[in-house]
Amino acid sequence: MTDSISTEILPRSSNQPTGAALIVARQLMADGDQATAIQTLSELAENTSDPEISFTLGIWCLNGGRAVEALHHFQNSASLAPGVPEVFINLATAAGRLRRHVDALDAATRAVALARDNDNAQGALGNALLALKRPVEAEIAYLEAHKLVPSSVTWMLNLGHCLMTRGDNSGARSWFERALSTQPDSNVALNGLALCDQVAGNHSSAIETFNRAIAHDEGYAEAWGNIAVSLQCIGRHHDALAAAQRSIELGPGSPSALLNFGHILQALGRHDEATQAYEDALKIEPNLPGVRAYLLHSRRHVCRWEGDAELVDAVVKDVAQGAQVPPFALAGTNASPQTRLVAAKRSAAAHATLAPTADRFSISSPGKKPLRIGFVSPDFRTHSLAMSFSSVLGARDNPDFEWIGYSIAGSGSDALTNEFHLAFDRMVDLGPRSIEEAVSQIVSDGIDVLVDLAGHTRGSRLEIFAHRPARVQVHYLGYGSTLGADYIPWLLTDRVHTPPTLVRHCSETLVYLPNTFMAAAAVDPPLETPDRVTEGLPADGIVFACFNATYKLEPDSFASWMRILTGVPGSVLWLRGTSESVMARMRHTAEIQGVAADRLIFAERKDRPSHLARHRLAHICLDSFNHAGGVTTIDALLAGVPVITIAGSSQSARTGASILSALGMPALVQAGTDGYEKLAIGLATDSRWLEETKDTVRKQVTVSPLFDPAALARDLNSAFRTMYDITASGSEPVTFDIASAPH
Repeated sequence: MTDSISTEILPRSSNQPTGAALIVARQLMADGDQATAIQTLSELAENTSDPEISFTLGIWCLNGGRAVEALHHFQNSASLAPGVPEVFINLATAAGRLRRHVDALDAATRAVALARDNDNAQGALGNALLALKRPVEAEIAYLEAHKLVPSSVTWMLNLGHCLMTRGDNSGARSWFERALSTQPDSNVALNGLALCDQVAGNHSSAIETFNRAIAHDEGYAEAWGNIAVSLQCIGRHHDALAAAQRSIELGPGSPSALLNFGHILQALGRHDEATQAYEDALKIEPNLPGVRAYLLHSRRHVCRWEGDAELVDAVVKDVAQGAQVPPFALAGTNASPQTRLVAAKRSAAAHATLAPTADRFSISSPGKKPLRIGFVSPDFRTHSLAMSFSSVLGARDNPDFEWIGYSIAGSGSDALTNEFHLAFDRMVDLGPRSIEEAVSQIVSDGIDVLVDLAGHTRGSRLEIFAHRPARVQVHYLGYGSTLGADYIPWLLTDRVHTPPTLVRHCSETLVYLPNTFMAAAAVDPPLETPDRVTEGLPADGIVFACFNATYKLEPDSFASWMRILTGVPGSVLWLRGTSESVMARMRHTAEIQGVAADRLIFAERKDRPSHLARHRLAHICLDSFNHAGGVTTIDALLAGVPVITIAGSSQSARTGASILSALGMPALVQAGTDGYEKLAIGLATDSRWLEETKDTVRKQVTVSPLFDPAALARDLNSAFRTMYDITASGSEPVTFDIASAPH
């Protein structure tokens, strides 16, 4: 939004002897000697009661980006000239730049009371109201300003931004177009139009229009920051990074630019740099909404655990105070199920701001055949979701169900993507399409049940679901927890992953699969197992392992593992290899907790068959606590290695419990840390018990429904059919269980 700065000269009393000094100071300013001009008036202000001196100083400081000094001067001027609206207009502007929005509203209200027919006063009021998240009232004030001066592009632009805040994208676009028609070289209007395209998911058009804005003004920091967002959304991460860096160079004090920069670095996996960007943003604006959650996520990636508990508490507090926090950042924390639900609902609602109220779909009568099932994901590529889901996709064999894949990835296709193209009945690339185009495609395809496989993970496009292109919409597998979205009313889960204690913390109606919601195929590891020394392991001793991604680790899990190592002399902990700095950080943490650094062994990255082969060298796998492993747990079991897990208080902490229960080995699922550590140490120090457990794992892999993707495919189709028939009959969603398909 555009500030209201009024530079009219204030009326001065005839007994004020400061006119000559003002003339001199203004000439100095005109000559470019800003420092001397301000110093001259500052010295004069200390010895005079002339409000124009303070007012002029305020204007100069405001234009020079010195809002704190400007606020002081305008406050002084207001005390000397309480009946002059221009003073309060600029006082509101200075307070707004300092994010003192309540003070800005007080000053703007005073300005309007003094001069209701002053468009700048009405505009200042609109700015303050919008900053306080009162867009309906802000629109009224902006409209008043526009009526007073219909030719002012400023109020057209501010009305556009106001309507964008309200979610009225078409209304915002009309104001930006009107502004551009009035002032064809308005880079702000171009930026606004590009934002309308960006919000609608039409990133190609947005990038083109942002570039037009930048062509008008190479120094337009906001446009550089905005184009970075669209570049990132279409997978051009390095171009996005360069644009974000340019935005920061042009506006180094902008917390939003730093936040955007952090997001791009995070997407590129450059988490140390992302951490720094987020911390820099918080230094400028300590209460910047949601940033602490992003900071936590990047810090977890690089195992920077100092102050972790305090940061988690701060993120939870942010949720309680109404901030929009990315729900995925809570997955690895001890945040309560209710906190997670609140965060999910808030995020889901943000994705629905542009969704129409009218439904787009049609629905046939119950029993329709074939039933068309659409699966939406950004991860039909080499990714844990794809490796899990592909086994089910390849095992289905019912002609009464047509499975169609919708890829929403901005980029990143690979050989596995090609396999998905062959495995689906049809696969459509929605990545480059706008939301409206994607929705229209799904509607025209006649999808009966639309399945979200991403939830609140990176790359999801819940906006598509918010438009309700299918009558039945359900979440499955990719996120696994409640989405808090009224436009996705069903959740496919199982009774271990979502026990009765968690039902009230889910916004969805639950559909229970009979075994586990996870998908897995019984892949045989290569016959030859590498030797320990080749893999960097000691020649003998117990090998504990955890190959979960570093962001799933947290201080409590790691501390428990160190106690287990202490309880099993000569044992080592085998972890996923990462950067040298992160490995050094973990070794240092181990030493602080009394465990020698060389007892941590890091495995280099290998393809899955090679990883499964070396996995046999582990004796026991230890699951992380708050964000349990999925595919990593499956891999360990395929290698015949028992996994010990805790059935935690949230769905993200119960994935391991779901898998092991479906395997038929609930004894490996513990209720808390004490049992977890006791079982790990007990197995490690009792060779007979350990071998018996490993034998049982190997046996259960061959007979368990966990490794029967064809049965899971039948269960899923049964679920889709039942959800569709319930909906087609006009009934409201109701919880039900799927009977187990034959193994």
